[in-house]
Amino acid sequence: IHVDPQSRAQLQAVARAFRLARRVVVVTGAGISTAAGIPDYRSKSGLYAKGDIFCAAALKNPQRVDTVRSAWNLYELAKNSLPTKSHEFVTVLNRMGKLVRCYTQNVDQLHERAGLSTGLEDDAQCVPLHGTVDSLRCPNCCQKFEWTEGQKEAVMASQELLCSRC
Repeated sequence: IHVDPQSRAQLQAVARAFRLARRVVVVTGAGISTAAGIPDYRSKSGLYAKGDIFCAAALKNPQRVDTVRSAWNLYELAKNSLPTKSHEFVTVLNRMGKLVRCYTQNVDQLHERAGLSTGLEDDAQCVPLHGTVDSLRCPNCCQKFEWTEGQKEAVMASQELLCSRC
């Protein structure tokens, strides 16, 4: 990687700030996972290139098969991806005792794979603000359920996923 003199100075200033900091709160978004092969949302090739597939209207649409298929594909991609150097850096901050908490917009669980505890509990080191792709929630009754092989087959066959409660 080529780092020009101005960028080098900025990186050194950031590194110095981390060294001097006693406590750090980290907020991450999709950019932290692109090096792992997980697409962002808003770039030309991002997940929203075909429209806002995860908006409330798309999820409540009875014909939401495409949305669920996109979620399944993201689940599969995330499941097979490894944390990036950025995820590992946040974990190092935690090991150093500097991390107060990490808040992430990402649903890929790479912070968890990098070694942070995740969840909404008080002692969680990383809070996934938008949930994770390891489970689904019914848009009608909000019941949460895990992905199964049967659901994968239904999604790939363009069939609607049915909620056991509804």
